[in-house]
Amino acid sequence: MNKKLASYAFCSIFCASASSVFAESESCLDWEVQTFPASSANSSCSYFNHDKVSTRFTVHNVCDTKVSGVFSYYKEDMNNKSVMSVQPFAVNPGASQEIANPCGLQSSAAYQVSQVTSFEGDLSVK
Repeated sequence: MNKKLASYAFCSIFCASASSVFAESESCLDWEVQTFPASSANSSCSYFNHDKVSTRFTVHNVCDTKVSGVFSYYKEDMNNKSVMSVQPFAVNPGASQEIANPCGLQSSAAYQVSQVTSFEGDLSVK
């Protein structure tokens, strides 16, 4: 019985601190979502795909620590919700990074960010 109580106490302390870190790290991210027609120079679509749009997802890290996570982009329609893109990302303090720039028909879309953590260390490629 005491072991069970101890494990509940450990989980409640650990789970609360883990969710607190997630919430703090997520607040470091400032997302910008832009849509460009195929005719735009900023579009990832071919110029001859006049009926398609490019949706650019850019994140800016406003904190003093590096932040990483997983970005998921969903296309939503009447009958289903399909995943269009899943991208891991890591952004240095004060930096911006384009995470995804999918090309598709203009429709309802949503995005989700998960597994967000902040950490110390060097993200540069050597």
